[in-house]
Amino acid sequence: MKYLRKYEHKGKIRYVYPSCYKRKTERKVDYLFDEDAFEVLTLIVRYWLGFLYADGCICGYDIQLKLAIIDREHVEAFAYFLNYDGPILEERKKNGNKQVTIKICSWKLASRLMELGVVPNKTFKVFAHPLLTMCVHFWRGVFDGDGSIWFVNGRPRSQLSSASYKFIKQFEVFADSLGAYGSLSCDRGCWRYCLRAASTVTLLYYLYPTDEEIIAFVS
Repeated sequence: MKYLRKYEHKGKIRYVYPSCYKRKTERKVDYLFDEDAFEVLTLIVRYWLGFLYADGCICGYDIQLKLAIIDREHVEAFAYFLNYDGPILEERKKNGNKQVTIKICSWKLASRLMELGVVPNKTFKVFAHPLLTMCVHFWRGVFDGDGSIWFVNGRPRSQLSSASYKFIKQFEVFADSLGAYGSLSCDRGCWRYCLRAASTVTLLYYLYPTDEEIIAFVS
């Protein structure tokens, strides 16, 4: 069995294996998954791209999704989407809180994600791919990752946060196209696009049209 690619990461030589090959040794196990999961931009692919824009991470050819333990079901849904047969890891942060992680190493998958905008060290430089900027399914994924909703005197408020000014401006253009107008602010390097009651209702109407459709994307 030949390697897909040999590369150097943090001073060490590493290898990427084909997804159809399962290798077991005393030190490491490679698990099966679908390397072509993001090749066609279906609606569910656009959703998971949005979620990875918000909470995903790429380092070298390692793809990682790490969430709080309360969101374990969402990590499991991502593993199901990838047909990943490996374990979902539970780790404890320095502050004592538990988190769940899925880690996958694939040159092909990482290259495709970077082509679609999920780039390494994306915090301050991420911006949506042109094919995704006006896609409601993409922004639903982003909002599920970095959005928030709360109530003030019984009236809803919402916001999307990002350290990337270009990215938050792209969301502003998308929200404006729906008739959901808000205000942009920055606090200690974090940009926030906030919407009041009527605009929040409008935004959520388009992002989450029916419970059945939402479940279809994440389960």
